[in-house]
Amino acid sequence: MREWLPVFLLLALAVVFFLLGRGKSRQTGLPEARVVYADDRQFQRLSQPLLDDGLGLVGKPDYILGLKGGMIIPVEVKSSRAPSRPYETHLVQLAAYCHLVESAYGARPSYGLLRYADKTFEIPYDAAMKALLLETIQRLRVVENSPEAPIRNHQQPIRCQGCGFADSCDQKM
Repeated sequence: MREWLPVFLLLALAVVFFLLGRGKSRQTGLPEARVVYADDRQFQRLSQPLLDDGLGLVGKPDYILGLKGGMIIPVEVKSSRAPSRPYETHLVQLAAYCHLVESAYGARPSYGLLRYADKTFEIPYDAAMKALLLETIQRLRVVENSPEAPIRNHQQPIRCQGCGFADSCDQKM
């Protein structure tokens, strides 16, 4: 009987780690799914961006999940704590990823996930979200084709450092 004791202890330890892992998995707020795509060097070689030539839209969602039943959804991960409701810029970014998933995989996701450090929002990809995306793209094209830089709408120097208009901007901080 003593020779079986290490086997039983290892099995008990495996069960404990399995249950702890499942508990942690549930805490993420993400559904059980297969990771189809990840923009993460640790998970896989960096993936190619998704693109839609018609809209001139290119992007790399943090993850694309394949759910049971065949639906594919994008996940955008933010490192900050969740606001009371997602920022519009985050919604537009997720809408762009939903559109790119539809273009790349030929199946329209019914929603996408915004994962913050402490909460996950399930955002429907409906006609209103698609309209917000298209309106935002149209506004961006107007600004891109304008000889003047856009008017700064923030007081955050770090945002100026990463801005695509920094070279031509007379309002940078």
